[in-house]
Amino acid sequence: MGTNIILCGPMACGKTSIGRVVATALDMPFVDTDTLIETEVGKSISQIFSEQGETYFRTMEKAILEKVFALKNTVIALGGGALIDPENITGAKKSGILIGLTATPSEIMRRTANDRSRPLLACVDETENIHRIENLLDQRLPGLKSCDLVLDTTNLTPDEICIYVLAHLSDCHNITQTGSRRNSNPHCVPVNTNSGNGYNVLIGQNLFDKSATTLRSLFERLGYSQEAVIITNPLVNQLYADKLVDSMLHTGIEPAVVVVPDGEDAKSLETASYIYNSLAAKNVTRDTPMLALGGGVVGDLAGFAASTYMRGVPLVQIPTTLLAQVDSSIGGKVAVNHCGVKNLIGSFYNPVLVISDTSTLSSLPDRDYIEGLGEVVKYGIAMDREFFFFIRNNVGPILKRDMETLEYLVRRSCEIKSKIVKEDPWEKGPRMILNFGHTLGHAIEAASGYGALRHGEAVSIGMALSMSISVDIGIMGTDEMSMAIKLLKDLGLPTRTDLTFSSLYPFLQSDKKSGHGKKRFVLCEGLGKAMIADDLDLKLIIKALEKQQI
Repeated sequence: MGTNIILCGPMACGKTSIGRVVATALDMPFVDTDTLIETEVGKSISQIFSEQGETYFRTMEKAILEKVFALKNTVIALGGGALIDPENITGAKKSGILIGLTATPSEIMRRTANDRSRPLLACVDETENIHRIENLLDQRLPGLKSCDLVLDTTNLTPDEICIYVLAHLSDCHNITQTGSRRNSNPHCVPVNTNSGNGYNVLIGQNLFDKSATTLRSLFERLGYSQEAVIITNPLVNQLYADKLVDSMLHTGIEPAVVVVPDGEDAKSLETASYIYNSLAAKNVTRDTPMLALGGGVVGDLAGFAASTYMRGVPLVQIPTTLLAQVDSSIGGKVAVNHCGVKNLIGSFYNPVLVISDTSTLSSLPDRDYIEGLGEVVKYGIAMDREFFFFIRNNVGPILKRDMETLEYLVRRSCEIKSKIVKEDPWEKGPRMILNFGHTLGHAIEAASGYGALRHGEAVSIGMALSMSISVDIGIMGTDEMSMAIKLLKDLGLPTRTDLTFSSLYPFLQSDKKSGHGKKRFVLCEGLGKAMIADDLDLKLIIKALEKQQI
């Protein structure tokens, strides 16, 4: 199943409460778009209406809906007026199954009688409010007519509503309650380093349910505080933070949550400073663990803050994207962007534990999921020929997000990276092969403008160019390059760019892998065998850009 369950309808019809119950029954994450807007803006809905007006709110809502509709396998509760805009109706229909909840004007009036937070019912006159509710229902009628199912909740209890919703999903869409959840023991990949501060990577499904017990045991063994701080972004906060917080509370850990903005622009000294201020306000001490819950941006940002606040607090990485699970959460590299350069300011700071719950990958938007595959394929092309052919032979299950296949992809990627990190924890030699595709990829990502291309997409293009250079200097066969580029394309990854060398050159100049005046590139001597080249002739890059495979 790859579709969302979307609840819509007027205010006070139970979208949020019913949505949570349905999400629990189907073992799916839950998002309330009004709450997400409040978190991102830092104000309540009523404050936004009174201070910025409804037009501003609807613009903000539309941007949030675009982000939320890209999710997969998620229960989504929309704001009461979200489907007034026909474009939002179209987006909702494309995103999933639309279920409308409504009620009579008098029942809505009864349910909201003591609720002064409703901005569209600010009038104290009961008759006037009834008229307003009737008008609101008329405005929302086109949205309700577009639903797959509409339930009048006037005389129904929440339990009865849930029964009707779940029955409809089962009968009409073959979506059933999960029953027993797969919750077997996770795989454990040890990451040992020559410096002695090794850690484990736990990989499996539904780990949030049991990870708190592991955390408590770890904190007690290492003498850490039984308090913790979770750093996350607004969307992941809605999807997974509540589940993690509840699990931690049940084991006696008291977590606080700090929400930071989403996106590459947030990976900055300014956001790091916001985290420092939040930690100081909460009187966080040096023995208080910090948990990075989110994708690569959150992991890098929280890791950088953990490495510098009070000269270092314990760090736990809980990656929720494929890219973070197979790459950025492992190896201890943490950083923020600065002066337009990716990861310019950072450090090496190992976590004490990594928890990779592969269940989170089922809700990732397609583009976020596919960009992570770029880093997975990198391990096959550059370091493990057998793994490359496993990926090549399992494109179908990978694109369908088969959970057993995904667990293996994450585990094998972690095993490969763990071995290299052990040999070279400070990236002075062999570890540099992990940057295959990254020298050009980072330049392409930066020159495109951060956000235009995802990291994994840029790395995919960088790998294609690096293989082209490898073929040109005679160390890689054309057949192997063609096979690798075809795999990238089959997985939905880009392999070419329209950018010119002159637009990439300034970013190549600031590349961190250069040293002693030399420009270092990672090339490929054949599938599974990367090598480091010093002082590569830049004309080879120009040639590769000119003859890119289409």
